[in-house]
Amino acid sequence: NWTSQTSFHEGIMKLLAWHLDKAHPYGPPLQSHQTDDDASSFSETGNDFLSRHNAPLCALDDKLCLQTSHVFPCASECAPASSSVCNPSAFDTVRDIVVDV
Repeated sequence: NWTSQTSFHEGIMKLLAWHLDKAHPYGPPLQSHQTDDDASSFSETGNDFLSRHNAPLCALDDKLCLQTSHVFPCASECAPASSSVCNPSAFDTVRDIVVDV
């Protein structure tokens, strides 16, 4: 008597988001490097895609959900600016202070 825990719609949304993140693990490519014919010209991350469709996102401490995602410190330049998922750290405030100096 097996029943699924994830709806078909939610599963498809997460699958598409996973493929977006796998295709561009460091965020979407810059607009200047894209052409109109570029099949990979997506300008959003997996989480942006899920948010746009009101699908649930991974919690920052959910290791199982995030196991295939690249989650960088918020202060890191590797964290995509468009992404809402990053790991806060003490360096977030230090970065703001250093920029002011």
